[in-house]
Amino acid sequence: MKEKLPSAKSLCVTNGFVFVCSADGIIVVEHTSQLSIKVQSLRKAELIAELTKRGVEATGNVTQLKNKLNIENEKLRAQYASVKKRTDIVHLNKDIHTVDCLCSASDEILIVGSNVDQKVYQVLIEKDGVGLVGSVTQSFTYPQNDIKVVSMTTSTGSLFFSSVGPQGQDDYGGLFQVNLESNLPTCLVRNSPNCEVHGIAPYKNGIAFSDIKTNQIKQYHCLSGVSILAGNGKEGNVKGNAKFASFMQPAGLCSELDTNLFLCDSQNGEVSLNYGTARNM
Repeated sequence: MKEKLPSAKSLCVTNGFVFVCSADGIIVVEHTSQLSIKVQSLRKAELIAELTKRGVEATGNVTQLKNKLNIENEKLRAQYASVKKRTDIVHLNKDIHTVDCLCSASDEILIVGSNVDQKVYQVLIEKDGVGLVGSVTQSFTYPQNDIKVVSMTTSTGSLFFSSVGPQGQDDYGGLFQVNLESNLPTCLVRNSPNCEVHGIAPYKNGIAFSDIKTNQIKQYHCLSGVSILAGNGKEGNVKGNAKFASFMQPAGLCSELDTNLFLCDSQNGEVSLNYGTARNM
């Protein structure tokens, strides 16, 4: 795994790769998949598809097709080397000025937020034989007066994201839902002087979120609205029953198998595990 990513901001795992937001762009780390195409393992139909994608005549038997594809891959490796093109970055066909937050929509599609562009993009990820390339499509512009997307996740065909407004203006930003077909954001929970949505994660038919104003973990559900999952609302570092637990600065949040919630308390410098909402932190 990557050891030195000082500018890393956000990450997700999909299709055997870990994708990380950084100052250099979208960093890709091999997890259970490999960046380079293993030509010897491809079937004839896959060989034909790869050669056709490269504009190469895809005729001949399997051995001949493999030889052709190996030659093309060697040419591409030479091109990478000649311009010192990195293989650990997703090379995009359009510029995204900053990559500040991301999540996966499918095995091949990443959702990326850029706080400089004030836009959210879809990026179709493909192997080029040596590394990964991305085709960028703009999805939507940030909601009015929101300047920063903090966290993103997908669930049940929708994108959910948390955002904040300008410093000192507590009534902007919040938790939003976006239908990935219409790309129209809908505000579910509005930030206020008493609530600021930060980390978010799918959880039990709703969206769990950390509230850094009340130091609690809460959940939004389309039928019941907002409820408290954990935290007594006081600053502290108390473990035990979720109702009486306390946090200093609840930030990043993720879920596992719709049962466990992992919370990063950035001020305490630790990760807490919630074994179900009514049980222990």
